[in-house]
Amino acid sequence: MHQSRDIVVILEDNLDRLEIMRGIVTSLPGDFDLRHFDTVGELRAHASTVFQHARLISLDYCLDGSQSNAAAPGTGMDAVNFLMQRNPVCPVIVHTALARESHKMAEALTGRGWKVEQVSFGSSDRVEKWRAAAMQLLGLTDGKA
Repeated sequence: MHQSRDIVVILEDNLDRLEIMRGIVTSLPGDFDLRHFDTVGELRAHASTVFQHARLISLDYCLDGSQSNAAAPGTGMDAVNFLMQRNPVCPVIVHTALARESHKMAEALTGRGWKVEQVSFGSSDRVEKWRAAAMQLLGLTDGKA
């Protein structure tokens, strides 16, 4: 499959959160495809093709595998460990309500040269914060004066 557009990669198993992020990605200036994975195994399996065009990766920590019926969906830290074996390809948003895990993920990635922003999905302004982080990391402006 030929990918011609830039890709936003999201590791998330909560459909409500995914729809929020999908709405944000489609509203961004530019032309982005969204590739969603709900297990670390899926992310790994598609990394070689998806990461070629990735402009942003967003990782959740707590995955339950309910969308894919996966017995072992992995965690965001498993995804981080996988990313740390690769050269940085694009910035990363760590989006989770778990502050300690978010810090560990961000610290590990930053230590390997990845540019990282953290967004707490436990906060009431999480939608605005995720959008702002995505815009900033993608180098976009919203046209507001």
